[in-house]
Amino acid sequence: MAERNGGGGARPAAPGTRGPGVPAPTGGTNGSPVPATNPAANPATNQETNQGGRAWRRLGPPGLLAAGVLVALAVRLPLLPHESWDFRGYLSIWYDFIVANGYFASLQYGFSDYNPPYLYLLTTIAFAAPGLSDLLAVKFVSLAFEAPLAFLV
Repeated sequence: MAERNGGGGARPAAPGTRGPGVPAPTGGTNGSPVPATNPAANPATNQETNQGGRAWRRLGPPGLLAAGVLVALAVRLPLLPHESWDFRGYLSIWYDFIVANGYFASLQYGFSDYNPPYLYLLTTIAFAAPGLSDLLAVKFVSLAFEAPLAFLV
């Protein structure tokens, strides 16, 4: 029976080495050796390749979250003025109906086929910020829930 620490048998090869009896791999047709691919075998290469990873690690979770929010804003802000077909065909008409018919009093009419919670939120925004454009009010409802839902994903 072999001893526990250092008993019989071969020892494992040190990191970056091949061990006894293992031939070095050869490259192309001329038989030249293949350079080591183990990052521990070449500290300079290891240091060069990890510079980007270290920068992200230094940010930490709050920094990564902030970077993600900045990227999301950079994508969304230029698209805020865009009016989609469903906004022009439905949502702006519903928003105008809500404003013209007394905000919460308008909810007694069947002017929309959306679910009530969405209409409650849209009505609340129209009531709370009467100077806000219909486009921004509609987009605010979506954006208000996008960030928490993205965080949960």
